[in-house]
Parts: sequence; C-alpha cells; structure tokens
Amino acid sequence: MKGSGSRRSTAPERGATVVEFAVVAPLLFLLLFGVIEIGRLIATYTSVSAAAREGARYAVAVSESPFTPGVPRYADCAGIKEAAKAKSVLVDLDDSDIFIGWDTGPDAPSMFHTCDAGNPATDTVTSGHRVIVRVSTEFSSPIPLISNILGTLNVESEQKRTVFKGVVGG
Repeated sequence: MKGSGSRRSTAPERGATVVEFAVVAPLLFLLLFGVIEIGRLIATYTSVSAAAREGARYAVAVSESPFTPGVPRYADCAGIKEAAKAKSVLVDLDDSDIFIGWDTGPDAPSMFHTCDAGNPATDTVTSGHRVIVRVSTEFSSPIPLISNILGTLNVESEQKRTVFKGVVGG
C-alpha cells in the first residue's frame, strides 16, 4: 500500500516539473544573457571613457611628444590617438574612432582646428584653448535575440582639457 501510493504521485509530478522547466528555462537564459550583455555594454563604455580621458590627459601634459621630437604634446595628433588606443583595453579602436579638435575655451567654445586637417601649428593653439578628444565605437550583442532587442548602440565619450602653453614645472 505504501509503495503503490508514492509511485502514482511522483510520475505526474516529474512530468509537470519537466514541462515547467521547459517553459521557464528560456526566460531564465534570456535574463542571464541579458545581464551579461549589459555588463559588456558597461565595460565597453568604461573602456571608451578611459581612452578619451587618457588622450586628453596626454595632450595637456607639458612636454614634447615622445613620438615626434620637437612637437609639443597638444599638437601631436598621432601621439594623442596612440595614448587613447593604449588605454582602451576591451575595445579595439581605429584612428577613425578618435576625433581630436581644439576650441577657444569654455567661455566661447568654437572649434577652430581638428586633426583631420593635420597637426595644428604650434602657434595656433594658445594658453586657454582646449583640446577635445571624442572616442566612439559601436556595440552589438552576438546573441541574436538580444541583438534584435538592443540593435547596434553607439558608445561615445568626450573629454575636454585646457591647454596651458609654456608652463614650466618646478
């Protein structure tokens, strides 16, 4: 009596458990992979932000470029891009992902030169001008369902730093 009652009740319960798992598992996996992809998106933004910050920091350092002797760092477009790319750990940046420009400062921001036109003449940039480093990349998920939901996102960060030309440390 004892054995026959327990056999009848466990077989339908096992079948119900398998059906419940089959219904709930896709939702759990979507949630799990969604959390992982949001983490990847945040890591991508952090990498892009660090790259822009490092490029701007390099540009306002008071010294000559280690890449191009005799050129100040604020005028070294290639050096600024290399500094930004070196700091980007998770994202493989190209030169086209990095925009570098100069404006007249926070009081009257008007762009007067970009690296697309080549390195600026060292007499064009004066103290109080700002260097602008903008890094952008695209993020998309390799998981088709999440990629359909999010699409392709543009991840961008911009840093502006004031150039102090002729400052001597000491």
